[in-house]
Amino acid sequence: MGWKVPHGAVHMVENVQLITWKVDSLVDWDIQPVCFLNSVASHCSMLLPVTVYKLPDWVSISTVGHTGPMIEHKKYELQCDIYNVAPVHLLTVNWYKGQHLVAKTSFSDSTKTPVNQSTRFPISLNRADDGVLYRCEAVLQLSTTRTGAQTPSKVASQVLGLTVHYSPQVSSGVEIFNETTEDAVLNCTVTANPPPRYTWRSTNLGREFNIGHPVLDLSSLSSGNYTCMASNGIGSVSKLFIVHAKPRGGNRTTFWAIIGPFVGLAVLMIVGYVLVKMRTMKK
Repeated sequence: MGWKVPHGAVHMVENVQLITWKVDSLVDWDIQPVCFLNSVASHCSMLLPVTVYKLPDWVSISTVGHTGPMIEHKKYELQCDIYNVAPVHLLTVNWYKGQHLVAKTSFSDSTKTPVNQSTRFPISLNRADDGVLYRCEAVLQLSTTRTGAQTPSKVASQVLGLTVHYSPQVSSGVEIFNETTEDAVLNCTVTANPPPRYTWRSTNLGREFNIGHPVLDLSSLSSGNYTCMASNGIGSVSKLFIVHAKPRGGNRTTFWAIIGPFVGLAVLMIVGYVLVKMRTMKK
């Protein structure tokens, strides 16, 4: 009994029922060990299937044809590069968004020697994805264990953080104010990346005002329409504020309503006094 194999061959050993083939290391990617048995009556042999694995030297993730911030709703691709791995048909690439597995990629290449392998994953981002982290993971399915399970071996890429730029957005395009108070304001604050620039226009003014400020003090405004525009390099949005302010003389009217009777009484008293005085002088 013996082993016929290019590396670590075991020559014929007589009178044994078990013989072991052992090597310290192996770089023959298509090795085919053959166990043979010679007896007086017969000769037989059996091929031992061997898979030689090579874990990746390293794994990298990157964007395809793009650098810098990404734009909301545009389509992009991520690329995962796996360097010096074998065999490819037992390789799976897992894609992670944060801690969530979002996709898997497998390969049908029958190459047994180590190769560099790449795969791409399409993405479309929204404003909620600003700052999201992606990574890819190369997984080799190793030989089946005695329990029938396959033992995976993993090598992960670095983490790729993505910045998303998106335009300003408002929940309501119109607000109406029927009275003004000291603490009331017109608030045009919106969320956008990069931060927006604010400008105001009014039916009472023929020019822009309060530039760069999202908040306008309402107590100092007269009735009219006030339009705020928030814009950045991605887009712009406007919001209309309709103000129905109390008349400026409202407080004075109340004042005169209170003191008016007293003033009238004082006038009558003065007139009466003058008339009495004049009658006295005539006598």
